[in-house]
Amino acid sequence: MIEDIVKIHDRYQFEIKLNYQLENGAKENAYEVETYFFIPNSLGVNRRTYSKDDFYQDIKSYVRFKTPSLLLRQICSGEAAPLENLRKSFVELAENTTSSAISSFEYHNKMFSAILKSALRDHISLIFKKEHAGDLSDLVHRYIESTPKIVAEFRKLRKIINVPSVSEQVFAIYLFSDEYISLLVEKYTYDLLELLKKKSQNDYEKFSGKLLGIIHREIQHRQQNGYHSVPENDSDNESLIFRYSVLKKYLESVLYLNTDVEPEGRFWEHFLLSLAAGIAMIFATGVAFFSQRQYGNFTIPLFVALVISYMFKDRIKEVFREYFMRKISRSLFDHKTKIYMNSKFNIGKYREGFYFIRTDKVPEPVLKIRNKDRTLEFDNKFANESIILFRKQIRINPEIFENIYSDYQVDGINDILRFNVERFLNKMDNPRKALYVLTDESFKKIYGERVYHVNMVIKYTMRQTVTHKRFRLVLNRNGIKRIEKVAVVTE
Repeated sequence: MIEDIVKIHDRYQFEIKLNYQLENGAKENAYEVETYFFIPNSLGVNRRTYSKDDFYQDIKSYVRFKTPSLLLRQICSGEAAPLENLRKSFVELAENTTSSAISSFEYHNKMFSAILKSALRDHISLIFKKEHAGDLSDLVHRYIESTPKIVAEFRKLRKIINVPSVSEQVFAIYLFSDEYISLLVEKYTYDLLELLKKKSQNDYEKFSGKLLGIIHREIQHRQQNGYHSVPENDSDNESLIFRYSVLKKYLESVLYLNTDVEPEGRFWEHFLLSLAAGIAMIFATGVAFFSQRQYGNFTIPLFVALVISYMFKDRIKEVFREYFMRKISRSLFDHKTKIYMNSKFNIGKYREGFYFIRTDKVPEPVLKIRNKDRTLEFDNKFANESIILFRKQIRINPEIFENIYSDYQVDGINDILRFNVERFLNKMDNPRKALYVLTDESFKKIYGERVYHVNMVIKYTMRQTVTHKRFRLVLNRNGIKRIEKVAVVTE
């Protein structure tokens, strides 16, 4: 199963997050994703102006394990709960500070932080989706009840490792987790307050006092512990944002995978280049033999024929090189990336390829979903587009996961792609366009926004199931304005 989230990351970047669900009992999971970008010609993005190197500079790709999904109330209840796993690692560390005990302590701190973040995010996302007042109120109440309890139970573990055998350096791992968890609770509680303010004024008035109390206690906790992550009114809070980013990278690194990129298709590329050179050489040698036989050795006509044959040999070589590369380009990928946890665990691999393609080479289902709302005749006739295809084939070995995360249920990986659209903005017009409207007595000047649409169709193939999803990137010269989900078709 493939799930996707397409969202704006910042002003110039959007993010495609794909979740590949593992199939139990399968030796290998295989998926393919094809992303078609339909770019208006007015943006000047085409084969001549936008190369493979440009594309791979504009994207940032990384792979990580999917965070185990738990409810807030499950985090600190039961023997298999993350908090219980964490407590055991604290006890083990206090009794024996071996390297394996330290590694286990660090690992469970990181996993606990990641799981809590995911649970907080999912809980608030569920609140956002609820329309029934009773359901919404119940979920907010559960957040207020569960979150402080989880934090309090986590902080009770501190006394277990507050012993002489645990060094300051190892103890700092707990402090990093504590500070990061405090920042997470503050962030998501503010998110919840903002959500309630927009969604239900009654619930906002009902719960805002308790939610603000949670935030106040977390800020007070960080101040008392000397954490340098308390926001200040009259400051740019540069150090706070930097510290949050560092803590996030450190504590979530437990789920990130290593990759090793290798070029692919080099053998066939060199083989075809050699073949093109061979065909050109056959022509030149044939001309030389024929001319020598006709005109003899050391004659002016032979000299002229050899010069001309050399000139044509060079061009023939280029013509056949372009022909061969064009014919096989769709069959070759640009590179292969190995996915691994460490030298012992080879998770799988994926291959990527970037191509400009003609409209007649686009599969019919992709064109159909692209043209679904093209109802105006001029839109079909005049709105020419350049088409980019980005292909990715993924192979995952699910059996390895059980060996890596035996204490947690990890059932998938997240493939995250960020795409920077700044190169697409260079040829755009001014985003503000003057317009006029009539008033009762005269007219007045107003301004409208000039936007451009880049349509994106993503084709997912898994076993016998093919799904097409179309998104519309609405851009202007200032960056990404919004992303619209247009259509979904499953075959």
